[in-house]
Amino acid sequence: MSQKNNGSRKILKILLIPLKLIYSLLKAVLKTIFLDLFRNIKKETIYAFNKEEKMRIKQELETKKFIDIVNERLKRIERLVYSIFHDPDYIKRDKGKSDLKDLEKEAK
Repeated sequence: MSQKNNGSRKILKILLIPLKLIYSLLKAVLKTIFLDLFRNIKKETIYAFNKEEKMRIKQELETKKFIDIVNERLKRIERLVYSIFHDPDYIKRDKGKSDLKDLEKEAK
């Protein structure tokens, strides 16, 4: 009798897997639609009527983009400086050549 219960429990567990998956997907979609919808509507109304808030957010995005560009350039320069002292063959490899070309384009 215990074998019969174990077999039915395994079947029940297997049948519950797709139901749990469907439940979690449906829950995620509904949360996204209803909760994020109200947040987005609130943000859009604030941005539409408050120009200072809109400009502040725009400035933050531009600053973040600029910082990312500067960090990328800094990493290239660090690789080249490191290669000068520790790995002189780096500039002769493809990666070193591409770094030099990118820095030349950015410097012009």
